[in-house]
Amino acid sequence: MINMSSLKIGFDAKRACVNQVGLGSYSRNVIKSILSAKPEWDVYLFSPDKPLDKYSSIYESPNSHLVLPKSDFVIKSVWRNYTVSKLAYDLNLDLFHGLSHAIPHNLKIPSVTTFHDLIFMHHPEWFGFFNARMYHKEYLRAALHTDHIISISEATKKDLIDIFKIPEDKITVTYQSCNPAFRVLSSDELRAGSSNLEKYNLNYKSYFLFVGTLEKRKNILRLTQAYSRLSDEQRKKFPLVFVGNHTKEVRTLEAYIKQAGIEEEVKFLSYIEFDELVYLMNSAKVIVYPALIEGFGLPVLEGMSCGTPVLTSNNSSLAEVGGDCSYLVDPTSLDSISLQLDLILSDNDKYIKKCNDIPMHIRKFSNEETTKKVIEAYNKVLKF
Repeated sequence: MINMSSLKIGFDAKRACVNQVGLGSYSRNVIKSILSAKPEWDVYLFSPDKPLDKYSSIYESPNSHLVLPKSDFVIKSVWRNYTVSKLAYDLNLDLFHGLSHAIPHNLKIPSVTTFHDLIFMHHPEWFGFFNARMYHKEYLRAALHTDHIISISEATKKDLIDIFKIPEDKITVTYQSCNPAFRVLSSDELRAGSSNLEKYNLNYKSYFLFVGTLEKRKNILRLTQAYSRLSDEQRKKFPLVFVGNHTKEVRTLEAYIKQAGIEEEVKFLSYIEFDELVYLMNSAKVIVYPALIEGFGLPVLEGMSCGTPVLTSNNSSLAEVGGDCSYLVDPTSLDSISLQLDLILSDNDKYIKKCNDIPMHIRKFSNEETTKKVIEAYNKVLKF
């Protein structure tokens, strides 16, 4: 009989230890939430890589145990996919949680696996033939062999049912939360941090902000084309600001910006500190994130958590996360995006209403709600 008051949980902590955003953020949030909510549980973090110093908080808790390969010469994929199964069994763990679409092979203990998206099935061309085939094989194996699935959106749940033919009762939708540092800053904090805007020559509530990897999937070229349709006066008052890692798509974007003659109105910010990012999200007029497809869309939630409305897509999970307090667009339509950009600037009553609707909407994405639903998924597997 498993004692729920002294559970031993294993996590695939590879992403939590080394990935800064995306899967890394999700993994750390879940681990931290469980450590905080259940200090009586023992948590084992399995990672083939030593964690970066800045993520040390996930293994410094008294009930947290970091498990690394004994040698630097192991094949990391073999250790993660096979050795961890034996270690989990030998440690007499009650449950293993794969935080990013995967669980070890031949796992002999109950398991839960989080699925974020099946984007590679919709757009295999973005991943390459080999990677798309590999993802299909590994994701399907995990979906079939895990005891229960946590899906971070209804959109991903639908894909799991439609594409992988997973029974609906095997899936629990548990929305992702975000780092609690993304919050509405007080008036004093905004005044104290005004240098963050001066540094980049920006004005409070007078710029559009994109946060995320600058890649084709994020639809940054079409966003910029729509932005260029605003009047000269609007663009001068409301620059478009990009924050994120660059990919080859930026070369295409820069060529268009030069062709359109809007170099003065489009800004690319180099590396910024985390506190600066929170301040910039608080101070933006709107967060713009019209991605072509997402499994969740964390910048949408982060922006709303800072009290700032978001322009995002009406498809995949983005419509769920953005809800009625966002400006929803057809990401494939230049007219749709440009219309909503103009509406943001021309209809202040609608803008204020969306700001006021945010606090109620984002309650379902709180750390408390996410933690509760993750534990409920564990209970389903362990039959409590």
